[in-house]
Amino acid sequence: MNKMRCTLAARRLACYLDTIGIRPAMENMTNRERYRLLLPTYSNLPKELRREARRHGRRIIREVGLIEATQHAYPTWAIAPTIQLTRQERAEQMADLMRQSLGQCASCSSWGHPKRAWPTRELAEAFRPFAGDMSLQCYECPVDSGSYHLGHRNEVASSVSPTAESTVV
Repeated sequence: MNKMRCTLAARRLACYLDTIGIRPAMENMTNRERYRLLLPTYSNLPKELRREARRHGRRIIREVGLIEATQHAYPTWAIAPTIQLTRQERAEQMADLMRQSLGQCASCSSWGHPKRAWPTRELAEAFRPFAGDMSLQCYECPVDSGSYHLGHRNEVASSVSPTAESTVV
């Protein structure tokens, strides 16, 4: 399923489930992951409940539109901002934020490039739209407490210890 179809399908499923009071946590997920979470939840409902959810969901979507109907179900960062600034206004906003940053962190890097450090979490969050990836999260610098960075969530995969040896008899 392509990206747009997956997005629309996930939003429709979220709307259907919301009409019957089911709101799964969907923060920090891609639309494909949301779809994979919502589809089994919806499919496991009894047939009559699915029919009722679809009927109510479609009515709501016709009345207010799909994005508006699912706005409260999706995390705020997943919804594109509705205020369109001119290129010059965006450049001025970005320049103002850059002046307030602490510069580059000497100890933290991503792909060989130093990360930008921010004095407050709020400033780092304000810069996130300019970074080009709304899935970036703000976190405190592990080395310099009191400064903040933007980055992707680091999920540590559980793996077998390299020191464990398997013996075959």
